[in-house]
Amino acid sequence: MLFLLWMLLSAHLPIMSQGHYFGIWQKGAGTNLISKFDSYAAFLADGNQKAQNGLRLIDFEHFKNRNKDQFVGVWRTLHDAQVIVKSNTWREFVDDKQQRAAQGMVLTDFEFHTAKGVRNFVGVYRKGTGQNHVARFTNWNEFVADGNKRAQSGLRLLDFEHFQSFGRQSYLGVWRKGAGTNLITKSNTWNGFKQMFASKAGEGLKLTDFEIVETGGSRKYVGVWRNGNNLNAFVVKNSFADFVADGNERAKKGYRLLDFEFTSTPASMPPPSPNPDPRPNPGGPVTCATLTELPHYIDIDFNGLSLVVDFTTAAFPDNPDFPGESGVPDDMDFPTITIPSFLLEDLPTCNGEWVFPTNFCGLRATNVTRFFWESEQGQVLGDISKGEPTNYISFPNGNVLHGNDGDNWDAKLREGIAFSGPMGACENHQDPYNFPDITRSEQLDPDDHHVRLIIELDPTSSRLEFLNTNVTNEPLELGELYEAVDFDAIVEAAIALVNEIHIRDFVQEDCEQDPLHCPVSEDDQWW
Repeated sequence: MLFLLWMLLSAHLPIMSQGHYFGIWQKGAGTNLISKFDSYAAFLADGNQKAQNGLRLIDFEHFKNRNKDQFVGVWRTLHDAQVIVKSNTWREFVDDKQQRAAQGMVLTDFEFHTAKGVRNFVGVYRKGTGQNHVARFTNWNEFVADGNKRAQSGLRLLDFEHFQSFGRQSYLGVWRKGAGTNLITKSNTWNGFKQMFASKAGEGLKLTDFEIVETGGSRKYVGVWRNGNNLNAFVVKNSFADFVADGNERAKKGYRLLDFEFTSTPASMPPPSPNPDPRPNPGGPVTCATLTELPHYIDIDFNGLSLVVDFTTAAFPDNPDFPGESGVPDDMDFPTITIPSFLLEDLPTCNGEWVFPTNFCGLRATNVTRFFWESEQGQVLGDISKGEPTNYISFPNGNVLHGNDGDNWDAKLREGIAFSGPMGACENHQDPYNFPDITRSEQLDPDDHHVRLIIELDPTSSRLEFLNTNVTNEPLELGELYEAVDFDAIVEAAIALVNEIHIRDFVQEDCEQDPLHCPVSEDDQWW
């Protein structure tokens, strides 16, 4: 039995309301909850219970809906200490932050709200060290200028908030020591922000925080961006119930809610289109047979926990022009790659069958527990993940496996085992199978191929990444996994096959990540 710890979204006191519910999602693990209450006391009491269950508040939001206060929290599985503090004045808040810093606590989230005429400055603190600042300005340009200085000194923006107090605008940022790219942008229109999301994704930046700034009767859309490898999705729904339902589906795909925001319906941004029934497919009947088939060299193991590259199933004939060397790929059989089914849950399915990618040239398994070479007879040739006592273990034709005492195998197991070869889009390439993580020479020589690579996996944390030809550190994202013609077929199936929800969700998710390159026209969109 396979047990995965998925996110459960639970809505308290659901209210069908007019407005927009925004969520930023990214790939992650562990429990992830969202809760909503109509009083701060109820929210805090629920939060204390969640803290006892190993959850920590990563985003706190307050909004008014039909003049009713709503308090929303996003929670994640974390194990460090955390406190939530409410102050009635800015000075009291700043003084409290200094006291928390002396106790080894850092500010990670901030929210301002008024209740019955009383101002409330709420800070979320977690155990931590390093520089941590909060900056507040009454002018956007001053806020940005200060942020540029902080970035140059090694600080990164964690949280941005905008609020009004006594008629004055406040632009507030929470900063902490960090590395990598960090940007804050402001768009004047909703469409402009969506285009910016697509543009930043192309630059390798992910949205980490979203805020709507209302001044002078107009609305601006502010985003905080960081570089990173995790898949990133930005979603808007027009009811909390729809937001929760959508979140449950994303949780099953391994996404976790990072940030939440609400706004009432603005005149400048029409509500999202309702979900219409897909139009009849104009191109003729579409069936699951239209989609790409599972390659002949891929086997799916529905019970196992090992990723296996089996060279004992392949035949490498001699090249007649160069005796002793293997033939070209067109003349050779492929090794069999056996993939446990739980690693493929992010792929679209049709009639219960995976639509396997065609536009990849390498694979990587991350967070593995063990990997080793095995002979055709099942003998372990070298368990390199345990660190052999010898400096190296010889392997076919001079290839050797890392086994030095200085190798950090714990890190290697987390980072993953990558390999490339004639598969996917590179099926007819002449490049042999390549294992840069575990062989000192560049490739595995196919002339002595009676071996298997066994990669043992953790069912709760191991992941499979599809890579490009060069086996870079960047896994391919959803829309990049398929050749254009194959992706078009998936889109047609998603429109025509109403009950194939996994394909529909797959295309929808890809379009939400990159709206400018969405292959579905607005007339055909079902979301």
